[in-house]
Amino acid sequence: GQLSHGVGLLAHVSAMSGQDHEGAVSHYIQRSTFGKTWMLRNVLIAANVLLALTLAGLNPGGFAELALWLLLSLSLMASALISRALFYVLVVPTTMPGAFFWKNKGFEQHARDIGLAALPQVGIATPRH
Repeated sequence: GQLSHGVGLLAHVSAMSGQDHEGAVSHYIQRSTFGKTWMLRNVLIAANVLLALTLAGLNPGGFAELALWLLLSLSLMASALISRALFYVLVVPTTMPGAFFWKNKGFEQHARDIGLAALPQVGIATPRH
């Protein structure tokens, strides 16, 4: 899974480089403003692939194997968390060009107005009165 994720990210870099649409804007901000976080996520994905292959090939057994599996599990969770955070910070909503999801009260209201906020995956709390 991590190998296919890494290949997909490489294809994404290729597709977004030199473009002039919302996706390219998000990609540019990801690589500049959030560059260290972006790089950490990529390094973790590469390390996850290498560690999984190492565990599959060596089968060390005992405490060493348990420690390596725990390390792999933590690294997988960290890379997934960083990926989700980058998505929600940087993705430009196509229903409201020029905006970002994260901390955007205008998008929250827009999502409520068009019914998008009713979807739980959007993550917008409905007003309670």
